[in-house]
Amino acid sequence: LFGKLANCNTQAEQQAVYEQILQMLVDSTHLTSTYLCKWEPSTLQSVIIAEYISTDANYFECQSDFGIYYDEDPHSVVGKWVAKDNLEEKQINFYDLTPGDPDRLTYLKFGARSIYFSRIRVHSETWGYIELWESRYNHMFNLEQRAVYQYVSKQFGDYLSVSA
Repeated sequence: LFGKLANCNTQAEQQAVYEQILQMLVDSTHLTSTYLCKWEPSTLQSVIIAEYISTDANYFECQSDFGIYYDEDPHSVVGKWVAKDNLEEKQINFYDLTPGDPDRLTYLKFGARSIYFSRIRVHSETWGYIELWESRYNHMFNLEQRAVYQYVSKQFGDYLSVSA
């Protein structure tokens, strides 16, 4: 699919391929949704630039986040993780978040139970990340799943490095 990105002539074509890649991730690992997020360090925000929501997603999760900017509070679990700018991946289970964590309300609102973040790096800096959700039950992402997510994140980074 990444080869198809190089042949995209319009942003709409590129968006369609992004969504195919995200669908492949959800379908191959039996999750409920996934999001391609662009990190804006100057504003401490992430914007959803592509998403795929499976038919297994809950009602609230099915509400599109495309184009929405999320403030990544520097005191939240996600805000701390994305601002680190290292190779570390992150898994969050909703019930592990403290009641005061700003991310907790977002995940509660949309029904996320388990979330996995895989960083996308371009020229050795965080460009963004892939965020994968499971809303039906708590899920421990296994080594095989994490390897797939990291591989796809690296492919996104490689593609963006060349196209930038």
